[in-house]
Amino acid sequence: MTATLPELDKDTYWPFIREATVAGVLLFAAWDPRYRSIESDLAALAVTLPAVRFAKLDGDDWNFSDLLKATAVADLPCVLLYRRGEYAQTLNGVRGRDEYAAFLQALLNR
Repeated sequence: MTATLPELDKDTYWPFIREATVAGVLLFAAWDPRYRSIESDLAALAVTLPAVRFAKLDGDDWNFSDLLKATAVADLPCVLLYRRGEYAQTLNGVRGRDEYAAFLQALLNR
């Protein structure tokens, strides 16, 4: 069984971001199955990077236009990265687990 990430909504998004040294949010569309491989990779990384928290946000269920403007989202799925509650980077499209790990480690080392 594939591990799943907790799902955020407009009420839980910012509290989640502020609670972790590094937070990653998978922004996805349920009709696009590509996000499942990212979700699996992020869930696996959560085991090896305890200072990083991950969750997901369904872009079809929440009006996130302000979030899009502030985070350079160009494609779904994507991963929004935050460090100490501040936006750090958007990783647009699907990437491999090692690439996600490298971006996360760089944020942790700042």
